[in-house]
Amino acid sequence: RSRAAYDAWHAPAAEHLDFFQAMKRYDAFDRGPTWVFYCEVGLKSAHLAEVMQRAGFRAYHVAGGVQELMRREAAEDPLAAGLRSPALLTG
Repeated sequence: RSRAAYDAWHAPAAEHLDFFQAMKRYDAFDRGPTWVFYCEVGLKSAHLAEVMQRAGFRAYHVAGGVQELMRREAAEDPLAAGLRSPALLTG
């Protein structure tokens, strides 16, 4: 996701990570934690997670991308749904 989309909304405790930089440098990432990625639609995050899994990482992605993540969050907190409109992410 672009920095502007990340700044408009991101999951709690999420960090912005450039896809192309991650693909070049994932091997230097910490192998201890479980990595969970999401992107706009779920394709880039799925690819990165798969590449990292093949390299021995515990890596996963959110199928459906940011829209699915926002839907899940809204289901847990309906009052927050109006504050996190998908229109904010297309910037």
